[in-house]
Amino acid sequence: MLYFALHELSYMGFCEAVLDVTTTTLKIVDDNGNVWGCTLIYDNTDYAHFKIGGGWKRMVLARNLRQGSPILPGASMAGMNETLYLRVTRK
Repeated sequence: MLYFALHELSYMGFCEAVLDVTTTTLKIVDDNGNVWGCTLIYDNTDYAHFKIGGGWKRMVLARNLRQGSPILPGASMAGMNETLYLRVTRK
């Protein structure tokens, strides 16, 4: 499980396994079947992470996500993916 952070995805762990640092666009499919077109920029200035934009902000607002919201990401395979699946888990 990951915990939601505004505007970035940590590269270590899940993202390292399913995204390539050259990836610049990403489709996120949420657990309601909505597709969100996002932009990605790999940045390792202070630590390795992806800055995420585009449809990400609209998804955050629509899903009422807050800093620390638990989310379960998924991908169809390890390696370079252009689509990620996201399930928001509520307590």
